[in-house]
Amino acid sequence: MALQLWALTLLGLLGAGASLRPRKLDFFRSEKELNHLAVDEASGVVYLGAVNALYQLDAKLQLEQQVATGPALDNKKCTPPIEASQCHEAEMTDNVNQLLLLDPPRKRLVECGSLFKGICALRALSNISLRLFYEDGSGEKSFVASNDEGVATVGLVSSTG
Repeated sequence: MALQLWALTLLGLLGAGASLRPRKLDFFRSEKELNHLAVDEASGVVYLGAVNALYQLDAKLQLEQQVATGPALDNKKCTPPIEASQCHEAEMTDNVNQLLLLDPPRKRLVECGSLFKGICALRALSNISLRLFYEDGSGEKSFVASNDEGVATVGLVSSTG
């Protein structure tokens, strides 16, 4: 009985010691300023919206995809699409991510930036480099997010039925 108690105590101490070992922390370092984060609960995939970039990370925060979203020729006074001949004030401008939303039932990511008066794009959840929809030729009908980096934009993805 004493030998069994001693063995049980030893196993308990070994188990406790194993749980105290530091585990390797998963992290992702971006050279760009991060603005928004969205996590797909089903897959664990992490999406990050940043200045001039979007990132897609796996559940262990390893980079899967990276997409440049800026800078681009723009000016807040001009209506997209921006053409230098039509908008003489246009200059290379950073794209600050203003909105990042998941639409899991349709397997889409909604991404809006500060460029082009806040026009949004739909991207594939499985591969953010695949842009499913983007419209910059509809004039003021297509402006969704704020093009002012200091103004917060909120959004909601919902389905009916």
